[in-house]
Amino acid sequence: MAGVGRDLQVGGAPSAAAVEATHRGTSDGTLALPGGELRPTGRAVNIEPCRVFEAATTASLSTTGSYFDVAGFLQRLGIGG
Repeated sequence: MAGVGRDLQVGGAPSAAAVEATHRGTSDGTLALPGGELRPTGRAVNIEPCRVFEAATTASLSTTGSYFDVAGFLQRLGIGG
């Protein structure tokens, strides 16, 4: 999937940063899921993850986290309710 991102400022946290992105692609390969594999659906999909970084020092990260709407992603693939 191709991606485009933009930086976001995390309010009140000078040692933290966030990146919000949009990834666009087509389901044309097998997707491994916890309950098994999903065969390609041929559908176009977008996901919009947010990645949060917190620095321990100026040279290292202490924590990172990624978040996105999994239910919405699966629905766009045609398998969510």
